[in-house]
Amino acid sequence: MNAAYKDAAELQLSAAADVPVNRVGHSTKPKKWKQHKHAKESSKCIHCGKTNHSSEKCNLKDAVCHHCKAKGHIKAICRKLKSVQCMEEDVSVITL
Repeated sequence: MNAAYKDAAELQLSAAADVPVNRVGHSTKPKKWKQHKHAKESSKCIHCGKTNHSSEKCNLKDAVCHHCKAKGHIKAICRKLKSVQCMEEDVSVITL
């Protein structure tokens, strides 16, 4: 019984000592499903959405989007257009 009290006292003393911690965080390794999704998207050109050429060689890399007026992509792959369409679909589902 004395040994248990002695061990408990030692644990309390060691727990009370301040131990510096440099950093607590998560692993920087991305999840597998994100890697898979990125691998699929990387084969598409970010300017036009086609898969037969790289983004660096795309003829539309200087194109201006007719929807958001940003330079570097066309309306067919505009992210802002897709987000607006998603919001319109959500509203129509709610109002029905």
